[in-house]
Amino acid sequence: MKHVIIFFYIISFLMGVSGITLAVLLAKRFEDELYKWLRAFVVTFFLYEVTNFIAIYSSFFDLHWETNIILAFFTDICSVALLYAWVGLIGKVARVEVKNRLFDKSLKLFSVMYVLIGLFTFLYGMDQNYNLTIWGKVLDISIDSILLSFAIWGSVFYLVKGLKVADQVTKKVLLVLSVALYLFILLFSYEELDLYFDFWDSYIDAYFFDPIVVIYLLLNVLFIIYVFKEDLLIKARKTDEAFGPEWTDKGRPSIEDIGAQYSLTDREKEVLLMVYEGHSNLKIADMLCISPFTVKRHLNNIFRKTAVKNRVELMHLVITAK
Repeated sequence: MKHVIIFFYIISFLMGVSGITLAVLLAKRFEDELYKWLRAFVVTFFLYEVTNFIAIYSSFFDLHWETNIILAFFTDICSVALLYAWVGLIGKVARVEVKNRLFDKSLKLFSVMYVLIGLFTFLYGMDQNYNLTIWGKVLDISIDSILLSFAIWGSVFYLVKGLKVADQVTKKVLLVLSVALYLFILLFSYEELDLYFDFWDSYIDAYFFDPIVVIYLLLNVLFIIYVFKEDLLIKARKTDEAFGPEWTDKGRPSIEDIGAQYSLTDREKEVLLMVYEGHSNLKIADMLCISPFTVKRHLNNIFRKTAVKNRVELMHLVITAK
């Protein structure tokens, strides 16, 4: 049975490596912040699962207790980074711009405190047998509870806001990410309590098989399916080819000249070209696989760099540059 479970872990990690590869490729090609948060999410989840797997099967790897302590501490750091990236990803999918940065700053500050308190607990909250003392357990559970509360608070806020304005596909993605997060928090809480107090050992041994890895596998599978279903890699290649040597649109020379003169980025030149071709912000967003908010941000950057006030003045600039 144990060999079957280890094989399941290996399959999950291989799917995770595939997900990381796709996320890195998309983040490298597209300037949208969404893909950067996606990359952070898949990487931190992978690190969390790998370290958790080694911790579960520490006897198999014949690790010393000092290594186990360091590994457990690193797993805690990965869990903080994972929750932060997970909530951030939900926010980017929802396309909700938070004007009040209190939540973001509070979560960053608490993440640092969490790591420091965790280090203090590992150093001074253990008895002579290297088991957490009562006050060490209370402190560890307390900071875990606060961290998970932050994650629930932020994700619920983004979910509610996003469902009001998102399209049907985005709503499905939001629901999948949010439900998976809440299941993760539930299982994470159970594993922490079971580790310290052995509540339900007669029913399930969570540290023989980590049920969170099932969530990890399903999210990777759904992500890979989504990438290929939406042809994101094909769209990325098409945007690469848009400025290739075989591109013959008559507007190219003026776009290139304006780009060089006003220090426009490649993505800003793409947006400028599509504006010149008469596409709306929504159409540009769909063609470049970015959000309308990102298109608007690129346009504002173009307006600022070229010292124009609107699309009409921008088109006049392009025409006169021919």
